[in-house]
Amino acid sequence: MKLTDSKFKLETALLNGLFVVCMVICGLFLASMVTIKPAPVQLASNAHTSATVTHAPSA
Repeated sequence: MKLTDSKFKLETALLNGLFVVCMVICGLFLASMVTIKPAPVQLASNAHTSATVTHAPSA
């Protein structure tokens, strides 16, 4: 076994480990995005439309 052979084996093992770690992190992010339960957002107020119409400028 030459020095270059062991260097390539070490490099390959490091790259395989990095790939596995990246896939695990991406999987965790995907799982958290899919399973999140966001709070409902109220986009409009509960005011009546008649109150809004009375404040509109007359043409």
